[in-house]
Order: sequence, then structure tokens, then C-alpha cells
Amino acid sequence: MGRYPYPMLERPMIFSNANTNRKSFVSEWVQTLPCSGAIDWGKIDAIFLGIPVPRVHSMFASSYNFIRNYRNAWRDVTTYHLEKNVDLEDIYFADIGNIRQPKENHVSKVIEEVMYEMRSHHSHILQVCLGVDRGVDRSLLEGIKKSAPDKKIGVLQYSNNLNKELINSLACSDNGENTIESLHVIGIHGFTTCKSLMIEAVQAGMTYTRLPEMRKKGVARTIKEVIEVMSNQVDMIYVTVNMNVVDRVSQSFDSIMCRELMESAYLSGLASKTGCFTLVYEDEALEREEAVAPGVNVMLSLLSGYCERKSKNTY
Repeated sequence: MGRYPYPMLERPMIFSNANTNRKSFVSEWVQTLPCSGAIDWGKIDAIFLGIPVPRVHSMFASSYNFIRNYRNAWRDVTTYHLEKNVDLEDIYFADIGNIRQPKENHVSKVIEEVMYEMRSHHSHILQVCLGVDRGVDRSLLEGIKKSAPDKKIGVLQYSNNLNKELINSLACSDNGENTIESLHVIGIHGFTTCKSLMIEAVQAGMTYTRLPEMRKKGVARTIKEVIEVMSNQVDMIYVTVNMNVVDRVSQSFDSIMCRELMESAYLSGLASKTGCFTLVYEDEALEREEAVAPGVNVMLSLLSGYCERKSKNTY
């Protein structure tokens, strides 16, 4: 590859720590890769990848700025998870940048190719992706499947509505093949899903947990049971969080609260078969600054679970 470190990627901006003597902040912990020279991928535990490719091509600049704001939001967040007594400094996390703006008809292909390269050459690395369109999930999953055709993939999705493309990935095509083996959704509730799509999803094999059920049973027990079932079915678990699932107002009906999602993300990262994590924002979130901070906390919670997994023999 002649360009950084893959031609489809552009290097992120580098944070300056010149104005602070404080240590253990995420901005000081995240590594960036060199523009040239050998990269020791074996030392990297997890990577961050920005995917600024929304459904409307003309909104690329807005989505690019949103991902930049997301990076800015972690500047003064510490690496220490107080409740779990986990410090992220124990793992090597690299920000490898963003996918370059593809041609309008090549978006899915470029996303798929980036994930194919990462999983083919660096399958030991946990991929952490930030996308501004729900369609990124299917493209990333196609790249994972392409890198290991015989690998069975399960998807654990947190969302308040159903993703038609994930349902299509679960359902067998005309030639009897499917991209994923299982799909479990947490967060759907109320009047957010139409009946016909729900029937189609269940017939395709999707399972789900309603929020009242999770709260009655408890977050920890619910997530552990779901992951245990999936782990017995698949070789790898792909975790995706659509941030529309988060409760944005205290009076909303049954939306998941950020602290519940953070705990769920932590437990998902703790699971031994979790190999990829994607945080998805819808287009309408691009203009809301308050949408960024919850996502940063969810991502760091998942990485805290992954960090603990690296040091212990977790489920």
C-alpha cells in the first residue's frame, strides 16, 4: 500500500497536549499512526475509524464535521472507569482516521473494502467504527464476511427501530446464503416499528428484548443471557448501537437511558467473541452538539469491558 496506511483512509488530526500537564486523558492515550514507515499492528489492541458517509451524499461535509466534534469531545475525558475500576491505559488504542469521501455510487463498496482489509490482515484488533448512516452496518458486515467466508457472525443491535438492511442480511437470499447467522435487537418499543416489518424480521430469524423485559430482569442478566446464546451460535459478535435508542428527554416512553446503554456496552465489550463495535448516528443528529457526549461514554464503556477482557478470562 503506497498511502496512509491504506489508500481508502485519511489520517486524523493530531491533538496537541502542550497546554496541559495532566495525564491519563483520552486525548493523551489515543495513538495516531505514522504517515510512513513500518507499523507494528501486533501491538494494537483496538482501532477507531470514522465513516462520514451519510445517506445523502451532499451531507458529507456535515457528517465529517460531526465526527471531528466527536473526537474533540473525548479530549478532556479520562481513561479511568470509576465504577468498574478499569483504566484504558492498559490497552493500545489507535485512531486510524476516516474513510476518504468515495464517489456517490461507491460508498458501500469502499466501506466493505476497508473492513475487508482490516479483518483480513488484523483480525486480532477490535474495530470501533463511528458511522453517520444506518446503512454502514451492512457494508461493514459484508467486508467481515468477505474476509472470512466460513465465519458465522451474530449481530447484537441496540436500536429503537428495525434496520431493514440487517434483516435482509439475516434472511437467506435466492442462493441460500446469508451474511449473518443471528440478529438480536434491544431497545425497540412503543410505536417505533410497523407490524409488517416486525413480522418479516421475526420470520427471518430475528429475536429481540423489549425494554420493560430488560428492566424487570436487569441489564446485566439480560445482556449476559443474550450474549451466551449468541456465543453458542456464532464465531464472532458484531455489536452496533444506533444512538436513536438513547433517552433524550426524561419524559420519553421506555427509551433506554444512557447509564443503561453504558452498562450494556461494557458487558458487550467484556464478551470474548465481540470483534467489532459500531456507533451509528442518524442524519438528524448532525446538528445537535448534545448528541456527541453520550456516544463517547458508550464507546469508552465498551472499551472498558474489552480492556478487562484482555486481562481476565471473561465469558
